[in-house]
Amino acid sequence: SQPPSPPREEEEVYSGIRTPQPTLAPSEDVTVASAEKLSRQPWVKSDPDEFAVFEEIEDELDYLRRRSRALQLFVQAFDTVQEENVRLQEAYGAVREENRRLHEVGAFLGAEYDRVVEDRRQAVGEVEYWRVLAEERLA
Repeated sequence: SQPPSPPREEEEVYSGIRTPQPTLAPSEDVTVASAEKLSRQPWVKSDPDEFAVFEEIEDELDYLRRRSRALQLFVQAFDTVQEENVRLQEAYGAVREENRRLHEVGAFLGAEYDRVVEDRRQAVGEVEYWRVLAEERLA
């Protein structure tokens, strides 16, 4: 077993457990990717009572403050996702409307094609009739 590596600057150690310090970007820079990355951290996903034993109340309070800051990041990311979802739903509605309109136009074009084919069929029949009639008169 390897000895534990020393904590990095963005980590703090409580009772032997490394807990990275979340860094919150300004709200306009908050991205879903940063929340996703943070969500993969065990200290964020796990219940603090499940694995942490705090020797001092201040240690536990600091830990819970960091989790609260992480929650703020998740809420901001969730808001971003919700706004994107609303935008996508509106775009989806517009695409569905365009799809409906294209189906109507396609049905109209299909009906017009059928009409033109029928007109052509009748015109070819009439041409043949007049051709035969003309040949009979000339004969």
